[in-house]
Amino acid sequence: MSIFRSRFRLRSESGREALTALLFMLPYLIIFLVWEIAPFFFGLWISFTNYNLLHLNTLKFVGLENYAKVFTDELVGTAFLNTVYYAGGLVVIGFILALILAMTMNSTRFGSKFLKWVCFIPYIMTISATGIIWKRIYAGQYGILAQIFKAVGLPSLAFLNNSGTAMPAVIVVGIWIGIGYWALILMAGLQNIPKELYEAAMIDGAGKWGQLRFITLPLLRPIIFFVLTIAIIGSFQVFGLVTTLTGGGMGEVYGGNPGYHTLTIVMLIYAQAFKLLDMGYGAALSWILFAIIMVVTLLQMKFIGFGWEE
Repeated sequence: MSIFRSRFRLRSESGREALTALLFMLPYLIIFLVWEIAPFFFGLWISFTNYNLLHLNTLKFVGLENYAKVFTDELVGTAFLNTVYYAGGLVVIGFILALILAMTMNSTRFGSKFLKWVCFIPYIMTISATGIIWKRIYAGQYGILAQIFKAVGLPSLAFLNNSGTAMPAVIVVGIWIGIGYWALILMAGLQNIPKELYEAAMIDGAGKWGQLRFITLPLLRPIIFFVLTIAIIGSFQVFGLVTTLTGGGMGEVYGGNPGYHTLTIVMLIYAQAFKLLDMGYGAALSWILFAIIMVVTLLQMKFIGFGWEE
C-alpha cells in the first residue's frame, strides 16, 4: 500500500507540474493559435476561393482555378525567374564572400572586433535606411557612383533604372546586408574546429586548399546548412529591399521602374492580394512559394545534410 501511495503521489505531483507549466504556456499558445495557425489555414482556404475584399457577397469555392491560373500568367514566370536570379546571385556570391570574411576574421586578432562590428551594422539597419543610402549611391546623374565614374572619365549609369543592371544592383545591396551576419555565424563554427587538425594536416603536407577541402568545409557542414537555408529562404521572400530600391519593379501593375526586371514572387503576391484585391489568387501564389521553399530546403538536407551523422 505504501508503494502504491508513493507512486500515486508522484503521479499527482507530476500532473500538477504539467498543469502549472501548461498554464504558464497558455498565453503564448493562444497568441500562436490566433496569429499563426488560424491565418495558416485561412490562407489555405481562401486559395480555393475567389475571395475579394470588395465583393464578399460573391464569394464562392473555385477549386484549383487559382492554382491553374499560375500556368497561364506570364508575370508568374517572370517573377519566378527574377527571384531565382536574385537568390542564386545572393547565395552563391554572398556565401563565398562571407566564408572568406569569416576565415579572415578568424585568422587575425588585430582589429577583429572592429571588423565584426562594422560588418554587422548593415544587417541591423532598417530596410528603408538601407534603400535611401543605396539609392543615393546608384543615382544616375548625381549619385556617388556616377561621380566616381565621371572622375575617371567613364559615362554615368542609372543602375536602378536600367533593365540590365537593376537586379545585379539589388543583389549587391542584399549581399552587403547579409554578409556580416553570415560571416559571424561561419566564424563561430570555425572557432570550434580544433587547431590540432590543421597542425596535423600541415605535418602531412596539406596546403591551404587541402585544409579547406578536407577539414574546414566538412566540419562546417551544419553551419553551412544553416547559413544557406536562412539565406535562400530570405532571398525567396525578398520584398522590402526591392520595393525601396526600384518601387517593386511592378511596371504598369504597381507603377514601378524598371518594368518587370526586378519583379519578385512576393511583390507579385502583394500586388495581387492588396493592390488588385484578388486575395484568392494571392493566397494560391503564397502557397506555391511555400512549396518551392520547402522543396529547396529538403534538397539542401539531402545533398548537404546537417553534418551530424558522422
